[in-house]
Amino acid sequence: MLEISLLGEITVRLDGEPITRFRSQKEIALLAYLAYSGQTHNREALADLLWEARSTRQSLSNLRTALARLRKQVGDHLVVTRKTVAVTPAVHEQTDTTRFQAILAGTGRERSLTGSNLLAQGLALYNGEFMAGFSLANTPRFNDWLAVEQERLRQIAMNGYRLLAGWQEAQGAFAAGAATAQKWVAWDPLD
Repeated sequence: MLEISLLGEITVRLDGEPITRFRSQKEIALLAYLAYSGQTHNREALADLLWEARSTRQSLSNLRTALARLRKQVGDHLVVTRKTVAVTPAVHEQTDTTRFQAILAGTGRERSLTGSNLLAQGLALYNGEFMAGFSLANTPRFNDWLAVEQERLRQIAMNGYRLLAGWQEAQGAFAAGAATAQKWVAWDPLD
C-alpha cells in the first residue's frame, strides 16, 4: 500500500517503509498533486503545470523522465498511459487530505458525542499546513495552486475547530472545549 501524507511535512511510505530517494522536488510535487486530486490528468497539462517555463516538447520529456523515476519508486500505484497520468483510487482515498476533508464534510450537521468524536479525529489529521514548507522555483502555476489549496484546507480546519469548540461548550465539556480552543488558536493566533 502506498501512503502519502500531505498535511504538514510530505511523507511517502510504500508498505510501511518511507520513500526518500526522490531525485527532484518536481517528482514529489507530481506525486503529491496526483494523490491529492485523485483524478486522471492529461500529460500536457501536467507538463505545463510543472515545467511551464520550457517548451512543450522539453516539458513532456521532463515529465516522461519524472514518471519513469516515480514508477520505479511506487510501481503500479502510478497509472500511466500514452496520454494520461493518475494514481490508483486507493492511493487517493488513503491520502490524509482526502480523509481529513471527508470527515470534516460529514460532521457539520450531527451535534452528538459521536459527531464530536469524529470531528476531533478529523482535526487530528491536520498535522500542519498542506505540503508545509514545499515550493518549486520557476513554477508559478503550481505554486499558485499550492497557495490556494493551503488556504482552503486551513479554512476547513479552522471552521472545524470553531464547530468542535462550540459543540463542546454546548455539551458542558468545558475542559475539552478549552483544549480545542487552544489548538485552534495555536494554528490561527489572530482568529
